[in-house]
Amino acid sequence: MERGFLIGAAYLRWASWIWLTAIALANLHRDHDVVLAIAAIAVTGVVTVAATMALRAGYETALRPPMVLAEVVTAAGVLLADGWVRQGRLTGQTLSGSWPIPSILVAALADGLVWGLGTAVVLGGSRAAAVAISGWAPGPPAYALRSRLGPALTG
Repeated sequence: MERGFLIGAAYLRWASWIWLTAIALANLHRDHDVVLAIAAIAVTGVVTVAATMALRAGYETALRPPMVLAEVVTAAGVLLADGWVRQGRLTGQTLSGSWPIPSILVAALADGLVWGLGTAVVLGGSRAAAVAISGWAPGPPAYALRSRLGPALTG
């Protein structure tokens, strides 16, 4: 069962990385920090390849703490990076897109529900920090809270 779950997570990770890359490259001319956006594409690509190679070596390898931690740290980093890149504020599509989602799922599979929830909280905090760094959306404060904090709180 774990192997099948990890294969599904790998497909999601690859699809998310391709989407992240396409959107980030299409918006480079609008981003506030192009170097950081390119670095996010590269780092998430490296982790995507590494997670896939770990799965090929055996699902136990893909569930080892260093691999899971690398994915979670990268997910938090790319969420946070959007605060400086400001792609989410400019286009409505954050720099990370859906790439961090598999890290929540894999953390839960590797270490249980508490770790999955903890990962979601960490990633939600990273998104909230990115929103604070990039600034609130224009408009009434209630709209800003609903439109910006809602995604941050849900991860």
